[in-house]
Amino acid sequence: MDGRSLLPLLGGEVPDDWRPYSFSEFDFSEPEALTLWEKTLGTGPSDSSLTILRDTRFTLREFAVELSPILYDLEGRDEMENVTDRPEFQNDLNRLRRLVLRHGMKNMDHTLSLNTITADGPRQQRRHKQRVISKTCQSSGKVGSGTFLYPIDA
Repeated sequence: MDGRSLLPLLGGEVPDDWRPYSFSEFDFSEPEALTLWEKTLGTGPSDSSLTILRDTRFTLREFAVELSPILYDLEGRDEMENVTDRPEFQNDLNRLRRLVLRHGMKNMDHTLSLNTITADGPRQQRRHKQRVISKTCQSSGKVGSGTFLYPIDA
């Protein structure tokens, strides 16, 4: 499975290379019949999606269809006011849009880029290095210990 384990967080450890934002994708299409959103926006399955990036201060929503981004200042009126057009937030908007782009580039489908055809046959590399840790975790009042294998970034 692609991704990173949440196990260190359960043990109270935040990895040094843990990213400082959350990233979500949402697809609002329906293959069998157009959704209300698809009808309203005139979109189809390929462009009926959006991404949401949230850091400690801002939430940015970007759409696949030709719509303006939406930027919320969580220290202002939270998600009650879109501050995209306010001049004092342009640097933040540009920084977050670049972060969305970099996140997408780093996390794109690596199905083919991690495979090599060799004289001995195909070989596949892992996207994330793996580390073995031995931990004791406490969750929901239960204590357990064991050895866990979880991916870490290179």
